[in-house]
Amino acid sequence: MKLSLWIVRDELGELCSRACVTEGAMTIKGYRILSDGAAAEPDLLYICRDVGFLSTARGATLLMHGQEYLVVEAVPFENVVNLVISIFEKFYSWERRMCEAMHDNDAFRTIMDIAHEHFRCPMFFGHKNRRLYAVTDQYTDKDVYEGWDLFKNAMAMTKESYNKISGSVKAVDRSRIWADVDFKDRPGYKVRTPVRVNIHHKGELWGHFVLYRYEDVVSPAVYQVAKFVAGIYAELVAAMKHKTGTSFLEIAWIADALRGVQLSAAQTSALKTFLYLEDGVRTVMYLLIPRTDTYDDTKEWFADYFQTFPNFRAFVLGDNIVIIESQPAGNPLIGVDRIRALLVRSKYRCGVSLPFSDIEMLEDACKQARYAVTLSRGEGEICYFRDVAFCALTQELKRMPQWRAWIIPELTELMGSDEGGEYFRTLTEFLENNGNLSEAAKKLYIHRNSLIYRIKKLEDLLGMSLDDTMAREYLTLCCHMLRDCAPAPEPEIDQDDR
Repeated sequence: MKLSLWIVRDELGELCSRACVTEGAMTIKGYRILSDGAAAEPDLLYICRDVGFLSTARGATLLMHGQEYLVVEAVPFENVVNLVISIFEKFYSWERRMCEAMHDNDAFRTIMDIAHEHFRCPMFFGHKNRRLYAVTDQYTDKDVYEGWDLFKNAMAMTKESYNKISGSVKAVDRSRIWADVDFKDRPGYKVRTPVRVNIHHKGELWGHFVLYRYEDVVSPAVYQVAKFVAGIYAELVAAMKHKTGTSFLEIAWIADALRGVQLSAAQTSALKTFLYLEDGVRTVMYLLIPRTDTYDDTKEWFADYFQTFPNFRAFVLGDNIVIIESQPAGNPLIGVDRIRALLVRSKYRCGVSLPFSDIEMLEDACKQARYAVTLSRGEGEICYFRDVAFCALTQELKRMPQWRAWIIPELTELMGSDEGGEYFRTLTEFLENNGNLSEAAKKLYIHRNSLIYRIKKLEDLLGMSLDDTMAREYLTLCCHMLRDCAPAPEPEIDQDDR
């Protein structure tokens, strides 16, 4: 890391009594005590005693770089030299730790913490779409970052999460503009000035490193050091390009869509193209869910493998693998056969959604694929939503807070009574056998006439005719919902919410 006279001046603080800095370029890579006869080098800071040329104070010290200089008075020459050495050592060490942090699994946040040691102010690093990857905490009780709660709970991704698009991706409040965070001017707090440094990747704007400073007028040194930190982040972004070439931004939008986040028209249009969602195209989602909680390093390989096929999009989302296949009308869906061949030696089960053709159905397709696995009674590797559609529908209905209000109270009372246990089982067997008295009686191990008697009594208790098709369908739905009285679990997008 090269320094500038702006940076050296800020580090000296009040010890610097006079300065002449015009450009203050970050081109100083070292220091040297000025000696007679030595040729001046443009990238060194020279230290010498002032003999009354720039300062009338006795024993003043000059720090010179090109035609720019700083004057330090009332400090012995040897102490000034030691101060300069400590300044360079500080930033050398700081740079070394920054470079080491790039190899940390939580690189985004580690770099942010190291940067905070120098800046001591609220900061964040994020993408231009306002998605945050690292944000400062409120470090001490005495140094509370007023108004910073908006960012405290935002997403902070690890390096692995960035590469694999983990389930920790969360939407940030897009109604706020980064540079316009409202730090309230209260007693004990100071209004902060935003400092924004752009981060570029392949010649295009990628994101920003933003600081909020206490000073009304921010020193150029702050911008220079912030630019260095932004450069570290830029190197990290360039080094972490997803090896399959999948667009991070589009995958992030998909993650938002799977959570029901309302996408903009531009985002929706881009995702339709990315996922091949066009008229006359059938699209299916496959969700691969691990059988156990143990780590399985094959998931990245799975995603990379399917990325090599045309009409497929695949990526890792938490512990799961999402595969989306789109085929023109008339072409068969081939994803199941390819997935089945790979599942033989893996620890995954695959849920298959219903076909869809609209980007707005992405969230529902993911729910369907998850229900296919969680509600499947078999042990097969491939589970179809079609086979559990009715049970899944009852689970979705039970997500309504007042779902019991839609069930006739007589049926709930019947299920809860001691005598009703026998009659409730009679009702469910009758309904599951589509009103076939002989088959239902056989399953219940009773005479057909006994079943007819029970059916008539049930009709009296429920106030409904079991000969009516609509009544039987309604009661079938109600019985399925009452069998499991626990609220249906939220069909999470990711099992691991880091």
